Amino acid sequence: MTSKCLHCDSEIPDGATICPNCGNEIPSSKTSKPDGISLNPAEKLMKKHRIWKTIGLSLIGAFATVCVASTIWVWSQVRELQSQEALRNSVPPIYTVDTKEIWQPDPPVYDLNPLDGASVVYVPAGDFLMGKTGITVYLDDYWIYETEVTASQYRDFLDSGNWPVAENWRDWILDRPTLKIFAVEGGWKVERGYETHPVTDMTWDDARAYCQWAGGDLPTEAQWEKAARGVDNRNYPWGGANWTDEFVYANICDVNCPIRGDLIALLDDGYAMTAPVGSFPEGISPYGALDMFGNVDEWTLDWWAESDFDQLDLVNPQGPADGEQRVFRGGGWHSEINVYRLNGNGDSILAQLGLRSRGRADPAVISNSLGFRCVIEP
Repeated sequence: MTSKCLHCDSEIPDGATICPNCGNEIPSSKTSKPDGISLNPAEKLMKKHRIWKTIGLSLIGAFATVCVASTIWVWSQVRELQSQEALRNSVPPIYTVDTKEIWQPDPPVYDLNPLDGASVVYVPAGDFLMGKTGITVYLDDYWIYETEVTASQYRDFLDSGNWPVAENWRDWILDRPTLKIFAVEGGWKVERGYETHPVTDMTWDDARAYCQWAGGDLPTEAQWEKAARGVDNRNYPWGGANWTDEFVYANICDVNCPIRGDLIALLDDGYAMTAPVGSFPEGISPYGALDMFGNVDEWTLDWWAESDFDQLDLVNPQGPADGEQRVFRGGGWHSEINVYRLNGNGDSILAQLGLRSRGRADPAVISNSLGFRCVIEP
């Protein structure tokens, strides 16, 4: 009876104790298989080769996996950047007209109104192009407030006692749930943190009363527009610059906006609603006025005219002699870029406003996005 060598699988004659083929000792059939088998040098080399081959294949597989995963990640990042760029390009630029400079204004001239301490800027006499159709209008010179009237300034006005609100101040406050001014014993106080924000929730009469107390009046629509646009028919106070993430020119409805922020997810002006006046110096007008675009809408002196200036007086226009709604201009924190296109539809009562478009409202309307500034004529 023959058996096989455990080392080389050769047949072993009965009774042999040494394999005639490989020379290894043949264990007795009565003993169990040894725990370890001594390999000759050639077999040891082959075994090491198999081990290193297995390790090498594992490393190659791991490297290939890392390469594939890295490629997928890089591609996903490229696609994400492409998607963001496509989204960015889908937001129409605010400024859409020729950016060629045709007029260089003189440096702004500033002064202070001694009655309320407000900073004012000078608008010289002369012609400018007004409205969508660019009608040439002449205005005498005047001073206009550098910013909107603030809550602190209006508090001082209430403390002066010149406005008869004291006779029904409880009802006056209750009618204005978002007003940041409230009555205290012996006077009025501004909610902390809103002292330099534009005063809002003012009717047209509330706004005009302040301006007259401060020695001026609400600006006519023509005065407001010239102070904002200058004389070169520009769409925006800052001229031809494009709106970018690096330069925020105004407080509008953006990612912080509580009502429509998702529509302008690429812009962040830092404020959900009103901002302190003068927070956006990049948006300065040719004459030095700030916040003519954004922050809050602003009452003007004029009644609304459907004609959009077609029948306007060409010298110091005052608007219609009467009407049902007053004009406001400028747009506010609640308005979107698309709505702000200045050659947009000004016929809608809800149209939001830029330097050509216009808005209108009943004089008794109050809103937390509606404020005002004043003018003073020499």
